Amino acid sequence: DLQLAYQAQEILQTLSGRLPSWAELQAIADEYGYELAQTVFHRAILLSQPHSAFNRHVQSAKPGFHDHRVGKSPVEVVLIPSVMPGPGKIWGAHIEWMRKVAREMGFTTDVIETDPRESVAGNAWIIGDHLKTSTASRIVMLTTGRGTAELRMYFQRRGKSAPEAKKIRGWLNLGGCAQGSSLLQKQLAKPLGKIRSQARAFVTGTKAAAYSELAADFPLWRERFAPHEKLMIVNAFGIT
Repeated sequence: DLQLAYQAQEILQTLSGRLPSWAELQAIADEYGYELAQTVFHRAILLSQPHSAFNRHVQSAKPGFHDHRVGKSPVEVVLIPSVMPGPGKIWGAHIEWMRKVAREMGFTTDVIETDPRESVAGNAWIIGDHLKTSTASRIVMLTTGRGTAELRMYFQRRGKSAPEAKKIRGWLNLGGCAQGSSLLQKQLAKPLGKIRSQARAFVTGTKAAAYSELAADFPLWRERFAPHEKLMIVNAFGIT
């Protein structure tokens, strides 16, 4: 660990307070190994702005109770089911424990019942329909996995000027693919990978479009993301 820290410090000095590019990280990994590239990236985040200030805020903040008995309308945490990394990858397995935490903090909660067999566009449509019927006036969305892509697609395709989109004041993305999946893109670029995805779609009953829509080269992900100005977005990713 000390050797990694020493080597990382030398590289960090050359970065002069900025984050390394992916090409630079790949070059470090190729020459010195994955562990050093990971250490450089982690320490660069802790040293650069605005990441450093945000990290200090997260580390020092103490979760409080959201008391909405002071005349303001309650903030509702709305969760979108998806899959998270790990054994089994069960659709929506994260919902109950996240919902429990939100309720313990005093928030009301709701779940948008998206369909694991639907395309990204299909679930984006479901999200929009649910928001239209929601009685909440202030919403914090919580997404992970492909649920993040589905919410972004909703904003891009339906929520640019929709009045119900203005209800969403916060969006917490936990490791979701807001710009599609590079891994899936690489898989679909290979003939065998494409055949496997088609077979998987047939066996599970998933719409084949879900795979192409989730790939990083899907045209939507190259569009500029411009939600309404009152929306605060926080993206949280783990470094392992």
